[in-house]
Amino acid sequence: MKVGGWGAPFISATIILASAIVVVYYQRYLKTKAEQRVEDLETEHAHLGKLYRALQTKLGDVQSKLDSTIADRESLSELLETKLRESTEPSQGA
Repeated sequence: MKVGGWGAPFISATIILASAIVVVYYQRYLKTKAEQRVEDLETEHAHLGKLYRALQTKLGDVQSKLDSTIADRESLSELLETKLRESTEPSQGA
C-alpha cells in the first residue's frame, strides 16, 4: 500500500515538472519567434524608408520639371501673344 501511496504523488510531481519544462520551452520558442519578427519588421521598415525617400526624390524631380515646363509654356504664350500683336498691328495701320 505504501508503494501505491508514493506512486500517485510521484506521477503528479513528474507531470507537473514535465508541464513546467514544456511551458518554459514554449516560452523560449515564442520569445525567439518574436525576436525574429522584430528583426524582420525592422528590416522591412528600413527598406520602406529607403523606398519612401527615393519616391520623394523622384517626386521632387518631377515637380521641378513640371515647374520648368509651366514656365516655358508661359514664356512661349507671352512670345506668341507678342508676335500675334506685332503681326496684326501693321495690318491695322494700313
